[in-house]
Amino acid sequence: MRTSENYPEQLLYIYGVNHMNDLGDMSKLYWQEFSIEGSAAKLTSLKFGYDGLMEDPNTGEMLEYHNNNVNNPSFGASKDSITGGLPLLKYMNISNVQLKQGSAVLDLTSCEKLENFRATGSNYSEVKFAEGVALNTLYLPSGITSLKLTEARLLKNLITEYHNPTLNIEGELEAEPGLYLQGLFENNEAPVLDTLYILGSGMGYDSYKLLKRYYDVRKTQTASPSNIQMTNVQWSPYIKVTEDEFYDSNTSYFIDNGHYGLTAFNHSTDYHIDKWPVQVANGEIYRLDTSIP
Repeated sequence: MRTSENYPEQLLYIYGVNHMNDLGDMSKLYWQEFSIEGSAAKLTSLKFGYDGLMEDPNTGEMLEYHNNNVNNPSFGASKDSITGGLPLLKYMNISNVQLKQGSAVLDLTSCEKLENFRATGSNYSEVKFAEGVALNTLYLPSGITSLKLTEARLLKNLITEYHNPTLNIEGELEAEPGLYLQGLFENNEAPVLDTLYILGSGMGYDSYKLLKRYYDVRKTQTASPSNIQMTNVQWSPYIKVTEDEFYDSNTSYFIDNGHYGLTAFNHSTDYHIDKWPVQVANGEIYRLDTSIP
């Protein structure tokens, strides 16, 4: 494990960043305090932490990065910030950074263009995102207590098996796109998360898998009540066939069995050119949506 204990304390106060879009990889400095004074309206990237593996120069062993006991960084990313927030921020990594102020809240409500946010191994309890945020990659720590996403429709899938991001040919860390909640699928401990709002979702059937896993784990544990709201999401991988659709022998169809379930539609016994339009009009035929993970 490589930690900040082996490095001198770094206090970073940044001035005059109005026209800068990237401050570089600050994880290598093992900073202890960070503050942006003034406007940073052009900033697109903040690399506070690191979630890849690092090679120990002495042993060759691959180790995790850790920066412990740092002060809560100050960079005015709230939509109410007097400096105008960070409207162009697209990438932020604060993984494996432990704040002295535990259970801190990070407000990124000015960052509508944020695409990639990762904070595994940190001790943030909540991250606030802008409505309609452009996130396609979201990795949150095990201590997160509240997750609220509104119209984050570019977040397409649920990650159930974690892999450390790896360096691409440009030397930048790349992570699998999707939503990852640290610890939820790795063990059966009750997640700290007690507020889960997903209002409008692009994850399709993965929204159901997330809720089911959360419920299955939490129901067996003594925990605080859960506050869950999930609206305008697609709960099923099956789509009702509409009257303008023609039968396609290459498509998997299912028929309502009359007992609140679906059975596979058998072409040789169930399909008839005259019967098909009637079944469709009655809402009896469904097809499997192969675009859903």
